[in-house]
Amino acid sequence: MSAYRSARDRFIEVGRDVEPTSDVEQMLAQVREGLLGVLRISPDFRPASDPLRRMAAALNESDPAAARALLAELARAQPLITAAK
Repeated sequence: MSAYRSARDRFIEVGRDVEPTSDVEQMLAQVREGLLGVLRISPDFRPASDPLRRMAAALNESDPAAARALLAELARAQPLITAAK
């Protein structure tokens, strides 16, 4: 539970200065490392993983290789969750 609380606090910090944009690459540039860091604290923190998965799906349309790379990073950050899917 402590890791989950720490992840929540970090998630709030990461999101504090995000400038919303419909450009998935610009959004990823702002949040990718921060959200992956949150998942390294608590791999089951879905508020961090769900947006990354949605961005990977959106990115797949224009850059499938980048989408696969993002999903691979998610798999490394969430090994047990990814294995269960």
